[in-house]
Amino acid sequence: MTHHSSKAHMDVVLDFAAELTNSLVIDQKKPHLGLNDKILAQLDRQFKHFPLLPASPSSPTRRGFDQEGTKLWNICMQLMTVYRDRSEDLLVACKVKAFAYAMLDYAAPYQGQGSNRALEAAFSIAMTCIDNDCLSLSQKIIEVAAVRLDKLERYESDVKNSKLQQYTIEYYMIRAHLAWLQGRLDIAEHLFSKIPVSDNGRGQARVMDICYKIGNCAISRKQYDVSMKWLGRALRACESIRHMQQASILSNEDKELLILHASARAGLYLDYEERSGFLAEALDALKSRYGGMFPVQAIQLEMLAKEGPDENVFSQVLQSTIESPELEDSHLAIIMYYIQKLFNTSPEVSISMLKQLLEQVILLPNNAISLEKVFIAFVYGLMRSEKCARASFEIFQETITSLKRHHKQPLSKAATEATLILIWKHVNNAISNDDKSVAGQWCLCLFEEPMVQISAANKAKLFRQFLMCTAHDSNASQAIDIFNRMPDECRSCPSTLYLMYRLSLQNSDPTASSIYLESLLEDVKAIPYLLSCIGEALRLGKTQQGLESFEQVLKSVKWTGSEGCHVAKLLQYG
Repeated sequence: MTHHSSKAHMDVVLDFAAELTNSLVIDQKKPHLGLNDKILAQLDRQFKHFPLLPASPSSPTRRGFDQEGTKLWNICMQLMTVYRDRSEDLLVACKVKAFAYAMLDYAAPYQGQGSNRALEAAFSIAMTCIDNDCLSLSQKIIEVAAVRLDKLERYESDVKNSKLQQYTIEYYMIRAHLAWLQGRLDIAEHLFSKIPVSDNGRGQARVMDICYKIGNCAISRKQYDVSMKWLGRALRACESIRHMQQASILSNEDKELLILHASARAGLYLDYEERSGFLAEALDALKSRYGGMFPVQAIQLEMLAKEGPDENVFSQVLQSTIESPELEDSHLAIIMYYIQKLFNTSPEVSISMLKQLLEQVILLPNNAISLEKVFIAFVYGLMRSEKCARASFEIFQETITSLKRHHKQPLSKAATEATLILIWKHVNNAISNDDKSVAGQWCLCLFEEPMVQISAANKAKLFRQFLMCTAHDSNASQAIDIFNRMPDECRSCPSTLYLMYRLSLQNSDPTASSIYLESLLEDVKAIPYLLSCIGEALRLGKTQQGLESFEQVLKSVKWTGSEGCHVAKLLQYG
């Protein structure tokens, strides 16, 4: 390239950099970064010439590239923070940042601090490109970095050995990461073997980070044995950092938790024989250092469930999870999953834990939806447990009383319907088992419970079931009180009036019997119930009252009219 063409190329690059800087707008409300298709196409063309220029720049050119490159780099740093949740914008910002690096690298000398900064920038942007799936761009950047690192090793005698070790470790780790992602696993292993043994904290941090990323990626690809190998390397690097006592430089506790947790996840999918001692060590470290954290408790539960849980140990871990001060709404589905697993072997323990979970969820902010989910799960468990069948009513009452103390709002319509369906099935089962007194208790409880928003029609249905279940030992005054509090449309229901008539017969209250009978006579559709009332009186041996009722019917029926109630029509039900 001639001097003039080189100068022209430099000007093109600088002009394009200025155009990029002016075009980029940091505004989350805009649909995109503001780069049109022409600029994006030109950006891609620039990467075909990497490094940007072969010739050594003059001092003025070096300054120009450094200034424009620095501007772009800083803008991209902001963009990648602002648009971190918008993948398309993040990818564009990554490419622009790579272009900014190319300008900075061209401006940087091959010795001194300027060269070191360029090398560190190369490692940073290479990892950014990997994270954004720009592997070919990352490959180009690391190749440029290789030239700079080689010169550093050959000619920079004044570079600290620890700094050189750091750069060497970072270089080989990034290359190993690239090779692994490109499917060249043997090359990745070879590159990892070239990493020098080092006590450099930042170098070991790079080993830890990349080995963790490879190990975690291997889990997503279901390469669990590969994952264990790389995660083991990550953990050893993490332990090295701890032993260096460089906490002021690196805070690696969160990373250690991630590594240990990923190791346990990978171990879940390996056969018992395939699990190394490393997995046991990882689990012990998780429990001893992070045992109170929900992700750790969840992985313990899964491991115990997979191995065929020791019920006592499983229950203890589950109990700790429920009582954890870190309990969040997002944890509930997982906790309820493991509680359901426990139900098959220990329904009483499972129900008790759902009850405790309900009491914990009450304390969470904005808990209405979560509370109802746990409550329905609790009712479901309570209703299907044969062992808890006799005590279920007392457990339910105790739980809902506790619920009312802390939660003043009634259940939603959907939660009420779900609760009714579950309990109604239980009521029918109790009736089938000739346990009508228990069925009656449930009906009365639901009828009167303010937490359960029951429609008038369902209340009438519950009341009728209550009367039928307690026909022989019903408390007349209680039933009358409930009947009087029901809406008019419920009190005028023929089947309800018939049951109240029957109750008045059992309690020898002819006045009440007449009132209920008169109410029935007002409804032409109540013909079947009229004869049933008379038949019930005769069945109970109250012949005189039955005959008087029949006479009352005869006096009250209409003998004419299309909607009249004829005696023949009445008697056909006999």
